Amino acid sequence: MSNGDPGYLSPQNQSYLYNLLVEAAIGYAIFTLNAEGEIVSWNSGAKRLLGYEEKEIIGKPVSIIFTPEDKAAGGDKWELQTAESTGQAENERWHVRKDGTRFFGSGFMFPLKSEDGRLEGFAKIMRDNTERRLAEESLERANQELQRRIAEETARRSAETSLTHALADFQMLMDSMTDCAIVLLDKNGGVVDWNRGSENILQYRRDEVMGRNLDFIHTPEDLERQSWQDELQCARLKGRSVEDKWLVRKNGERFFSSGILQPMLDEAGQLRGFAKIMRDITKRKLAEEEANYLANHDLLTGLPNRASFSTRLHHELARAKRYEKTFAVQLLDLNRFKFINDTLGHQAGDLLLQQVATRLSSCVRETDMVARVGGDEFVVIQTDLRTVGEAGLLAKKIIKELSQPFKLEDSEVWK
Repeated sequence: MSNGDPGYLSPQNQSYLYNLLVEAAIGYAIFTLNAEGEIVSWNSGAKRLLGYEEKEIIGKPVSIIFTPEDKAAGGDKWELQTAESTGQAENERWHVRKDGTRFFGSGFMFPLKSEDGRLEGFAKIMRDNTERRLAEESLERANQELQRRIAEETARRSAETSLTHALADFQMLMDSMTDCAIVLLDKNGGVVDWNRGSENILQYRRDEVMGRNLDFIHTPEDLERQSWQDELQCARLKGRSVEDKWLVRKNGERFFSSGILQPMLDEAGQLRGFAKIMRDITKRKLAEEEANYLANHDLLTGLPNRASFSTRLHHELARAKRYEKTFAVQLLDLNRFKFINDTLGHQAGDLLLQQVATRLSSCVRETDMVARVGGDEFVVIQTDLRTVGEAGLLAKKIIKELSQPFKLEDSEVWK
């Protein structure tokens, strides 16, 4: 802050924020391109994801990371043209690393323009979502196999045969797929049959569930939101419903399921029932959540870290542009922190940082963010400002709060 204006950000701090934003986003590959789509700069996340050295990629067209199929179809050109014409191009597609291996990247590209509206280049941001994509493809293959076998069995019998009778051999066909819960339902969502995988995952015996509506495996929260009825309706109208959600076993334990619900039609195209396939991916979900927490939080204070701050800042910048919202970013560091570390020890220094984090968090709203981005450096993002003066009021509140004495074991320190 300077010039008495709480909304002022010096060029030095602007540069600091930019570098912090780009390099802290280690979970993201971030490129800047010139107006012709050639790579001008990239961050460490992009280097780690793609395997290139800087001299090998700077100056190359962004199509270097596209698959041959996408390049042949003009996917790289489409992305640049869409970003320029609409302001943003979102995409999910396979990309290629230096060593030829492929990864599934999700992200977006937006144009960089001068104050007079002239196109100066582009920014491309993406992250590696290969594991999620492979899991979806695995589930899709299982669903296709189920539909193929059901179609074969149904075709073998007359169109008038009941769903239950038509699929009398379902257990024999499907029980080999023990890692999937496969459930056949009538038109209203009632259980007609299910396989051993369903018994393994959901813990109910087949005779305990026959005729029951499948809503009994859903959480109370989802039942209140009627999400099961929404899932059935989505499958009816769109031909399938894909859901990743928490479900409940017989013993009340929750597990995270990745599932597909697909309608089964007779030869006349009339709805006869549904087939639902589910996989228990709880271990992967919990591992992802733990990894995500560790990647995005400071272990000492529990605050969001530099990477999390970077992601939030990207979001607020896009939101401010799209909805004409105003937000403020305030940078803080602690005076005499090194002196406290040197005289009272690192344990006291850690305790001070934890107390500072608690006090800063008490100063902001739930919609704001406090992050620790360095040793004694903190950042506050204040959202949805009605006036620039609100940033100044928060700054004064923070200074007042941090001016109160800190109790560090047997010592007391001041700002």
